[in-house]
Amino acid sequence: MISNVRGQFVVRQGTARFSGIEFEVPGAGVQLNGSYQMKSGDMDFRGHLIIDAKLSEMTTGAKSIVLKLFDPFFKKDGGGSSIPIKITGNSTHPHYGLDLRHKERHPRQRRVGTLIPALRAAARSGMRDFIV
Repeated sequence: MISNVRGQFVVRQGTARFSGIEFEVPGAGVQLNGSYQMKSGDMDFRGHLIIDAKLSEMTTGAKSIVLKLFDPFFKKDGGGSSIPIKITGNSTHPHYGLDLRHKERHPRQRRVGTLIPALRAAARSGMRDFIV
């Protein structure tokens, strides 16, 4: 269940540009910036998935041992992990993945936690800024 959706967007010439999008899901949160083409449904969002656990704590056995090597690269202040993510593709066929080229750390160390239905509803209502 998605909760605490916040952020800002501006719509110009059929493109919605989003900044500071934050939302929560149980045990994790998401912080995103990006754009959504309203006519084609194409999207390009980059940001961070923020989880309460270390990567190695999310699995068991050999995978856990291997992931311990990567824990330092994804750790966030106060514990847990901050994983750089991207959401691309379009609204009917989105692609979710790691954004290994993302160099910027997440802007805030807080839990924030899917996004498109809330953004569509806000866009339809004509709101330029929204807080849910």
